[in-house]
Amino acid sequence: MKMSGGPASVNIKIILLIIAISIGGGTLFFTSDLVEKLQEKERQIVQLYAKGLEYVANTSDVNADITFLFENIIRPIDFPLILTDEKDNINLKSKSDIRNIRFDSTLSHEKLTAFFRNKLQEMDKANNPINVTYISEKDTIILTRIHYGNSELINQLKYYPFLQIMVVGLFIIIGYIGFSQIKKSEQSNIWVGMAKETAHQFGTPISSLMGWIEILKLHYSDPDKVLDTAEEIENDVEKLN
Repeated sequence: MKMSGGPASVNIKIILLIIAISIGGGTLFFTSDLVEKLQEKERQIVQLYAKGLEYVANTSDVNADITFLFENIIRPIDFPLILTDEKDNINLKSKSDIRNIRFDSTLSHEKLTAFFRNKLQEMDKANNPINVTYISEKDTIILTRIHYGNSELINQLKYYPFLQIMVVGLFIIIGYIGFSQIKKSEQSNIWVGMAKETAHQFGTPISSLMGWIEILKLHYSDPDKVLDTAEEIENDVEKLN
């Protein structure tokens, strides 16, 4: 006889799977939507920064107040940002052209150039650079290209869903193992009960037969007693069949 989990066991496994898929899918959707909104907000900040630089480059007002630009837009920027010329050359000597990027200033010029080249490639894969242009009477000239990467918050949010899915998956695995152990324990108890019941069913007639044998030994000289005992033995034998 083989015992296995019934419909209830299968239903619980399906429920656990549905819960895992729902939590994982919901987390991915919510986080992806949040990341997109944050990326759009950062892009708007960079675009506003570019517009401010364009205004400074194109205005003929030498007394133009650009304090608002630097105090409210440039200074609060907390994501990596590099300003290059139209050919993506970096001025490593300008501190204002490189923001929120940690690097070893003791490196040689060649190594620093290679380092920031890699940074530019990483940034451009994440976000398209924004051009700062100067509009002349004859042409539009690219003065600066603003390359920017994702903030630390966005980078963390990108990995958060996978971390949460791992935690939920671990929780479900532990729950599944615990449930399986409970089922095994229940099945074991059932087998023990069946074994005891079987032993009882077989043991009672056998014990009774042993008793009748002792009675026969005591009353072997009494025909009536022997006959009654024989009838009882016959009944117990029938129980064993």
